[in-house]
Amino acid sequence: MTFESLLIFKFKNIMKKSVVFLIHLGFWSLYLLLLFIILRLALQGNVTPQGNITPSSQRIFTVVFSILFIPSIAVFYFYYFKLFNYYEKHKNILSTLVLGFLFSISASVAGVLTLSILILKKFSSIQWGAVFIPELIFTFFITTIVGIIGFIIRAFISWYNHLKLRKELIAKNHEMELALVKAQLDPHFLFNTLNNIDALIIKEPAKASDFLNKLSDILRFMLFETKSNKISLTKEIEYINKFIDLHRIRSTNPNYILFEVEGAVEKLEIAPMVLIPFIENALKHVHNNTLNGAIKINLSVVNNSIHFQCENNFFDQNENQNGLGNNLIKKRLDLIYPSKHELAVLRKNDNYSVNLTLN
Repeated sequence: MTFESLLIFKFKNIMKKSVVFLIHLGFWSLYLLLLFIILRLALQGNVTPQGNITPSSQRIFTVVFSILFIPSIAVFYFYYFKLFNYYEKHKNILSTLVLGFLFSISASVAGVLTLSILILKKFSSIQWGAVFIPELIFTFFITTIVGIIGFIIRAFISWYNHLKLRKELIAKNHEMELALVKAQLDPHFLFNTLNNIDALIIKEPAKASDFLNKLSDILRFMLFETKSNKISLTKEIEYINKFIDLHRIRSTNPNYILFEVEGAVEKLEIAPMVLIPFIENALKHVHNNTLNGAIKINLSVVNNSIHFQCENNFFDQNENQNGLGNNLIKKRLDLIYPSKHELAVLRKNDNYSVNLTLN
């Protein structure tokens, strides 16, 4: 079972079936109790001297039970399953109300019509006006209330499940964030960077100081900024630039990494360190870091969507080596941007490219 399917499975089973069953059982028990009370009140004074229920009382019993109970079941579960799902999908209150009204009146008409045929046997204008229409109005009122209760119960269960799922996702997301931070704190990267800075201290102390400040900023970013769910895209770009600069000092050709930014990035936010794992993989597996444009990175904003592309030549793009593999990256994206991202990873000849769109 995949991580995503496991979450879906947990979501569907957060509120256990036994608890849902008890909620339904409790509601229908209360409803039947209400019917019983109505029947008792209706039957008072309608008993023969022999203690038998009069024919009119028998009819009342049949009317109350059949008209109220059978259509109510249909309306309750229509509101519970179909109407709630319709509202969740379309988010249109007016059309939801109309659909609920139509089904309630249809169920009421079917119930009262069936009852009238069975009891009254035939119709007359007097019977129609005196029996059918009042019963229809009363049935519609009761079944609609029952349907609304069904809708509310389903909404409560859904809200509870979403609340639990949100807590689950936050916990998993924090685990991913922590794994990501730990992965980025690569000892080899730190040692190599510190050694490179140490080599510059005597020759170019100003440049060494600049790189040391950048390394400090990167560590501060990874330790503190990653605690937020979202940061400005501008901050993420600043971090990427510093991260790339620290790798450039390891090559005789700083132009082996090309990073371009296009569009209005100032207004958007992004989850921290979403893009850097792809860049880290490119830096780790690039075939020749002395060629111009051995790694090409492009970040653009179009219509409030972030488009990220990272290409590199490679010698061994093994996602199970140090750092975060593509599977873990994909899982993190699914957690943070469910149904709001598109990721395409292509490997062709000696070129490896990643295309990511965040909506």
